[in-house]
Amino acid sequence: MKTTDKNFGTSGDNQLHSDKEYDIYSAEVIHIIMNSDDADYKGPKDIGKVYVKKVNIDSSKPPDAAICAYPYNPYQSMYPVRFENVLIFKAPSNLYGVLNNNEYYYLGILNAWGLNNHNALPYISGYKRLDEKSNGKGRFSNLPQKATSDKLIFGEHFKEKENVARLQPFEGDIMYSGRWGNYIRYGSSIKNVTPWQAKKDGEPIIYISTKSVSKDDFITEDIEKIDSCVIICSNQKLNFDPPTPSYKAYDTQPINPKQYMGNQIIISSDRLVLSSKKSDMLLYSDKSIGLFANSTINLQAAKNVIIQSDKNVYIKSNKCYLGNNPKHPMVHGDDLKNVLNSLLNAILKMTMTVTAPGSPTSTTINFAEFIKIKAQLQKIISTNNFLS
Repeated sequence: MKTTDKNFGTSGDNQLHSDKEYDIYSAEVIHIIMNSDDADYKGPKDIGKVYVKKVNIDSSKPPDAAICAYPYNPYQSMYPVRFENVLIFKAPSNLYGVLNNNEYYYLGILNAWGLNNHNALPYISGYKRLDEKSNGKGRFSNLPQKATSDKLIFGEHFKEKENVARLQPFEGDIMYSGRWGNYIRYGSSIKNVTPWQAKKDGEPIIYISTKSVSKDDFITEDIEKIDSCVIICSNQKLNFDPPTPSYKAYDTQPINPKQYMGNQIIISSDRLVLSSKKSDMLLYSDKSIGLFANSTINLQAAKNVIIQSDKNVYIKSNKCYLGNNPKHPMVHGDDLKNVLNSLLNAILKMTMTVTAPGSPTSTTINFAEFIKIKAQLQKIISTNNFLS
């Protein structure tokens, strides 16, 4: 198979090397295709294709003799940057059934420095000569331990980022770390070791988190210190104090997240947005649903806000406002009833008149109407809604 490359020249597969089939080599990345704008892009398979030179083998070859290698796994992407080292090996190509043709694939990024951000070993394959003297181990005397972006160009956009910590591992963990402080941990509970505790060791936990920068080389997820996280627990207890720990709205308070030990999912960040684009958003709970805020809780609907309960609905607040422009205070039904009742009693007494001296008292003609109004006072009091 022949590869025509604008940047690295033209080379045939058989002209490049005379290596034994299926040997594995360490190779330095010179270039990687990341999008269809790349001059060497021919199709979807080229995304992630790298141009490399084998360490200790291709050092005398010019850059235009670079080898092409493809990601070995189509379902899991882990792309290197320039100067990082990968392992390459030959395996059948898509033309193998016709021409018995092989091509190079690459896997992994060599953990040269033990860093998350990058593990570059600049010019270790010798594809570019420098004035710096090599110490014989692929490191150059006047480059800092972590190559800085003012000396090296890692790619079109990639910039080195310092203080990207690694996750502190615990026995048995499986972890995935990105270059920028993004992590996934498949871990478990270990008594007196892990920050998440359970009644027995080996309870599973999944921790997805981000931490932009850290002063520490290794970090353990701390909800209060990391940027954002999703925690999926199985019988664990987490050290988590919510920003609004008061439960004044509850007659029987729920268990605080810091004390709760069981199956739970916690999502924590500076802001949370849940969006349902086409259908409903439904929240179900076997017990209660609590909404807490240090400022306001706002409900808004284009049509109606409906609250229905088979038992009681309580709204506890210093002041409650209803309507678009609430400015009129509500009245207390019992107090209003009592005031009106007293008023009607006074009116009824006034309607008892004396027509003439020595004559018997008589009532006004509308006396019966006042009696009827008084009998209706009980109806102005709601039996379902109450105010404090």
